[in-house]
Amino acid sequence: MISVFPQYRHEFGTITFFNMSSPATVMNVGKHILLAIIITAILIGGVICASSLNGSAYAEPEMKSSESSMMASSAKGTALGTISSIQSNEKSQPAWIAAGGWKLILMHSESNNTKALDAKFDARFIMTKLDGTAKHEHAISDFVLINMSDDGNTTTLTGNATMTMKDVPQKNIPMTIKIMNHNIISIALDPSVNSHLANTPLYGTVLRSSNGYHLMAHMQDTKMLAMPNNNDSQKDQQKSDEKHEAIDIVSGAASMGGKAFNPNSTIIKAGTEVTWRNVDTSIHTVTSGKNSTPDNVFDSKILSPNKAFKFKFDKAGTYDYFCQLHPAMVGAITVN
Repeated sequence: MISVFPQYRHEFGTITFFNMSSPATVMNVGKHILLAIIITAILIGGVICASSLNGSAYAEPEMKSSESSMMASSAKGTALGTISSIQSNEKSQPAWIAAGGWKLILMHSESNNTKALDAKFDARFIMTKLDGTAKHEHAISDFVLINMSDDGNTTTLTGNATMTMKDVPQKNIPMTIKIMNHNIISIALDPSVNSHLANTPLYGTVLRSSNGYHLMAHMQDTKMLAMPNNNDSQKDQQKSDEKHEAIDIVSGAASMGGKAFNPNSTIIKAGTEVTWRNVDTSIHTVTSGKNSTPDNVFDSKILSPNKAFKFKFDKAGTYDYFCQLHPAMVGAITVN
């Protein structure tokens, strides 16, 4: 369990004797009791809400290695857990308690005789201010999977989802889900689209898991890797003689405006291939055009975290570009 109050880690792990005659000591004891109540409330609320999300889909046994060959046709990856988190406000100060539950189901679907990953993700949680006021509920649903990857320790899913708000549901919110070592989950909604959670992801625990999602993500990555043939080797040799330039989409790019791309303004020679790498945790696009209007020269479509987009500039000129999801993100390429 991640400690949401690391500064109190040692106090909870040891026995300390207090002089109760001191008013300052009484106040300190009160703070510790309050923190213990808050953490207990988060855990209890999370377990209750997670139990309400549980269903027959989670009655599957742990996947065996011998079943891995069946993944392409029938097997599911499932996980279920709690949300137990402290959310910051716009000033990055702890302000809210979030407690609830979540569930994830992954499966392969048949579409036009090709196998693709489908995902269903739902979450329900309660938010309350640290003083116990302003209690309200939220639900996350209608998740549409865009990309899924796994580095051996962390399974990452990116896509769009709907979150219920006070007035009307907010749709098509870019969202990144990370499951770390099958134990911890983080749920990050793009703050430029939904500012209610500020820049703080929802954190929680994994209570039950088939771990199939981990294997499915690994298989998905493997499908994207192809063994080069002789023609590919020749092409690679040709590319080694070409000029290259790299541009990063920086962390927190959605709120960085003209500094979202690094470097923001690039001068290259004709024949140079430029690679944009998304090192942010949110999804973005690299779209040619100005004033939020595409000019159809190049477009990366949705660019998930840790993914890249390449374009070769053969003609001289100035090429402005932006992110269609976050139009304030702008950059320019000058080709000589």
